[in-house]
Amino acid sequence: MKTLQGLCVYPGLAMAKIMRGALEADPATEAFTTIENEQSLFRKALALTESQIEAIKVSASKRLSKEEVEIFEAHRMMLTDPEYTEGIESEIQSGPSSAAMAVRKVTETFIQVLSLSSSEYLRERVADLKDISGRLIRNLHPQESGPTSEEPFIYVGVDIAPSDLIALSELQLKGVVLAKGGSTSHASILMKAMGIPSIITALEAEEWLQNTKAQGDIGFLDSAQGTFEINPSADRQAGYEKKLAEEEQQKQALQAWKSKPSKLKSGESLPLLANVGNQKQLDQSIAEGAEGVGLYRTEFLFLDRKSAPTLEEQTEIYLQAVRALKGKSLVVRTLDIGGDKQVSYMNLPKEENPFLGVRGLRLCLEREELFLTQIRALLKASEEGPIDIMFPMVTDPKELTQAFALIEPLKKPTMKVRWGMMLEVPQNIFMILELSKHVEFFSVGTNDLTQYLTACDRQNPNVQQLNDTYSPGILRAMAYLAREVKAARRELSICGEMAADQTLLPFVVGLGVNKLSMSARMVARQRARLAELKGSDCQALVDRILACSNRSQVLELLRTV
Repeated sequence: MKTLQGLCVYPGLAMAKIMRGALEADPATEAFTTIENEQSLFRKALALTESQIEAIKVSASKRLSKEEVEIFEAHRMMLTDPEYTEGIESEIQSGPSSAAMAVRKVTETFIQVLSLSSSEYLRERVADLKDISGRLIRNLHPQESGPTSEEPFIYVGVDIAPSDLIALSELQLKGVVLAKGGSTSHASILMKAMGIPSIITALEAEEWLQNTKAQGDIGFLDSAQGTFEINPSADRQAGYEKKLAEEEQQKQALQAWKSKPSKLKSGESLPLLANVGNQKQLDQSIAEGAEGVGLYRTEFLFLDRKSAPTLEEQTEIYLQAVRALKGKSLVVRTLDIGGDKQVSYMNLPKEENPFLGVRGLRLCLEREELFLTQIRALLKASEEGPIDIMFPMVTDPKELTQAFALIEPLKKPTMKVRWGMMLEVPQNIFMILELSKHVEFFSVGTNDLTQYLTACDRQNPNVQQLNDTYSPGILRAMAYLAREVKAARRELSICGEMAADQTLLPFVVGLGVNKLSMSARMVARQRARLAELKGSDCQALVDRILACSNRSQVLELLRTV
């Protein structure tokens, strides 16, 4: 038995035979024929690849949102970029090179440029370019068929192209394990959207693929724990089968919780909302029983485009959300570009530490026209229904003063808006009173707050274990800010991963937060868990946890509730 460890993309369990991802072929083995023949091969492959991408778009549109389908439109645009295609033809002519080698050389030049970017988002577009070039090279010899499987399987590969992921998802794909990958890669976005249990950065997977050629291996994936076991013993397989059966029973039992109120056993209400990034996810959140949207990530409206969305486009998108929710809570986060999310048309300068650079509200205040276009669209939509607008990455009250000076002339009495901010910057834990003079609510982004408090990049697998929400220091910081927000008489919600953590739920309840926002698929699970808890027990638990000195003590106490 071998165990691979990675980072969770989407939580879930799966046990099935392993489908091995092919290791990349070497185009250098392709023999050169003639310039005319190689260029003809390339042009035919180019046309075939474009038609395949169009077919993938059609297939994807049946299951994914418009924004997610646009990933493949971005692929088509990259594929037909004259600089790319003409570069390949020029390489064939001047090399002279085989079509396969020319595709490889020109692609590598583009990859070098993207790889040197300070933006993780742009660096992760390397995977998209590899998808396109790999498909082009395969289509030079189109008689080769794609992957097929008549039985359930878990895909294990170095990486996976979005187009291949769509193709595999139409078979009996149960899970994905990747040696590489990134949390904002297109493949990760699609795996989350389709609910595929998956892990990335399972570094030993590549070595296993290289050194093990046997077929018929069995794998068990527990992606929530970031583990993948290859060929577990018969006893362990039996245990996993039992675990899978229990999960299936739990899924069936949870269906009833989608329509129940979010209440503690002791009777107190605690609304459970959803984090979404587009209208399809919002519609899904309603179907999953969410009591509104606690975080609408608007940055996804700005990605994979040649220019920013217009006032009219944004207004229509926000109106769709308002109408779908029919008066339920809608909390919209203003543009949070920067850090791990970049857009090429904004021409942002290279930063050594983009997570600590110009992002969130900092960027919006530098790009006033971009910011005010979004604010105008949100305010216009709020005339039809209530919207809570919150600012990300606020550093101090001066930024809020500056933002509201820009916004004030745009306000009208008919607009139904509340203003709030994300709590992500550590110093704001000690500035709640001053900040509360500007806003009506706070939402804790526990992912970023934990990252900044621990000084650990949450996307770096080498320090992932240190980026720990069960650390007594993190929990003490949460308790302190909760007390400060309560003293300031403001509303407090949590919209990071902590909100969806069933183990931490008793502690979070004990803090006295007003709302929790999470992945829509976690709402029913958290609602069922909430119904097992008493408010007084949770409050007493907080004091005991704050006295802990290490993670083990924290977990031991949490397991008693």
